[in-house]
Amino acid sequence: MTVQSAAVFVHGLFSSPRTWDPLLKIIAGDDEISDVYDVLRFEYQSPRLNWRLTRRIPDFNTIADSFATFFEVECAQYERIVIIAHSQGGLIIQRFLARMISQSRGLELGRIRRVVLLSCPNNGSEMLLLIRKTVKFWNNPQERELRPLNDAVIEAQRRVLNNVIFAGHIASDRCPIRFAVYAGESDNVVTPSSANSVFPIVGALPGDHNSILRSDSREHRTYTTVKANLLTALGQPAPPRDGASPEGAARWQYGSPTTAAQTPVMRVTTTTTEGAVSRSQEIEIFDNAAADLWIQAHGISPRSAKEHDDVG
Repeated sequence: MTVQSAAVFVHGLFSSPRTWDPLLKIIAGDDEISDVYDVLRFEYQSPRLNWRLTRRIPDFNTIADSFATFFEVECAQYERIVIIAHSQGGLIIQRFLARMISQSRGLELGRIRRVVLLSCPNNGSEMLLLIRKTVKFWNNPQERELRPLNDAVIEAQRRVLNNVIFAGHIASDRCPIRFAVYAGESDNVVTPSSANSVFPIVGALPGDHNSILRSDSREHRTYTTVKANLLTALGQPAPPRDGASPEGAARWQYGSPTTAAQTPVMRVTTTTTEGAVSRSQEIEIFDNAAADLWIQAHGISPRSAKEHDDVG
């Protein structure tokens, strides 16, 4: 039987594909997953320092474009793809999605059924931030984008929220993809508030920034959570095309036959602050189920949220 689904694993900063070894060893011994998924690892260069003038440390845009090539070539044979990313890897995937959307390549993303983010610094990482900023010889473009309030990270996140997470149908400029976002319970590198950020579906898993990946059995909650996402994605149909009924689009994305409006039912303005500097982004939500999901996840009063244009 030809395997039609692929699980793609993306590592984080200063790491390598080997970081996934404990988790993938368990997957290899679990026929329920290994029989229906091929496992692929995406590797990119993430050195701490670079002393060679003939080489450069790739920035997020370059790595995202490299993933686009990987997706086009290495994933070409698969009808269904799930992406699991750790730490910085989650920002790389968001940059990839944002760049694909900006290039009117949304239709090519329709095979991605789900993205799982583990300890992703969606609002940046403040760990040793002062030292990272003041060490003059450390000119690492990847580290710079992990600082709080990075404009390029915020813009990619805004595009992903509007044109991916809250998209109702697939078209050249959008593609609905479910995101599942998890923080580490004891992670002080990427705090839960940064990992959760503005995403509507969030959770937490045992461990700190690195031990969250060290599953030692099929009962470890990181493994059971990743497995649950993989199994759920098997039953996820392809996203509806442009022109599909609003009810069908809402049912695909949120599992309920609610109606998607032609004008936003909610506009959400989110603000992130570091010291005296703030960055805001606006998200438009067109679907009633998506609005209800946002309200539930962020503890906003339904009445006040839908009576006002902006929700802080």
